[in-house]
Amino acid sequence: NLGYSSAVASDEIDLFIYENIIYVAFWDSANSGNLSVLKYVNSSWVPVGNRNFVTNGSSALSLYVDNAVVYVLFKDESSGGRGTIMKYE
Repeated sequence: NLGYSSAVASDEIDLFIYENIIYVAFWDSANSGNLSVLKYVNSSWVPVGNRNFVTNGSSALSLYVDNAVVYVLFKDESSGGRGTIMKYE
């Protein structure tokens, strides 16, 4: 558990630190297995963007942050297993 009461991470999780802020991306089993991205700010986990950003059925997760813009790369099973990059601003 990430200390965020409604978030339960699957086995697949990625972490990135940008300007002393911790970001995590994971398939959220408490949210129908959809992708969630959280950041740790002021001793609390805060969602980044919509918690239903990517729906269940995807895998191979990778997280990157540049200039406070969050990018998530994953294998999108809904598009034939192709790599997809999503951006949170």
